[in-house]
Amino acid sequence: MTFPRTHFKYFCGPAAIRAIRLYLDNVDVPELYYAKAMKTDEGTGCTTRFQMIKCLRRYGHKCEHRHNMTKRQVKNAFRKGVVLAAFWNHWAILWGEDEEGVISWFDGTGRTKKMDFDELMRCWIEKGPDGEILVNYGIVVRR
Repeated sequence: MTFPRTHFKYFCGPAAIRAIRLYLDNVDVPELYYAKAMKTDEGTGCTTRFQMIKCLRRYGHKCEHRHNMTKRQVKNAFRKGVVLAAFWNHWAILWGEDEEGVISWFDGTGRTKKMDFDELMRCWIEKGPDGEILVNYGIVVRR
């Protein structure tokens, strides 16, 4: 799967929305459009999880946000859609697992990355803008 590369520094949220819409809807709209629609902070690029959910729902996607997601929940989400994951101060899309337990994900660089599923689960942590620690936080996105 090929995803578009973001062209704007710190616009991982809008780039993630663009990639999800391309993957699930076969619609490609530049991330700048989503940045404006979500009022992404142009200085920091910060897009909150609530802005992400609101934007995805606007385009007809069902979104369920979950803390402390398990491997089983992530795998189940792949049958329905994708997981929009908040980690490493970044939004990334988890979209599949191969037979060796390697997860495929996209972070706005324009190419799919791979990581051992267990390793991903160990390092999947994020500090929210309000200081809240989010462990294995994800938004299950489906049509």
